[in-house]
Amino acid sequence: MTVSQKQLIDGLSKSRPQSRRDEARALLDALPDREREAVMLAAEGYTNAEIASRMFISERTAKAHLSSAADKLDMGRVQMARLVERADLPARL
Repeated sequence: MTVSQKQLIDGLSKSRPQSRRDEARALLDALPDREREAVMLAAEGYTNAEIASRMFISERTAKAHLSSAADKLDMGRVQMARLVERADLPARL
């Protein structure tokens, strides 16, 4: 288990989410803002190039954000999309 995974798990243990939705939200909230934004866009079906364009960053940086989030959450792109779905966050404007 990596340090970041341990930090996420420890943080969840302290906050004791009451539902799967709360747990998903807590995991997403533990990510830095830009990583979370990239994950949210990926969950909406955007490609790395589209994510980069929407976030005003390079495609390489978009990939780095997604890769870092995937490492921290210990899940792939599809699992992260499911996590976002489970979090049931309000639609972005």
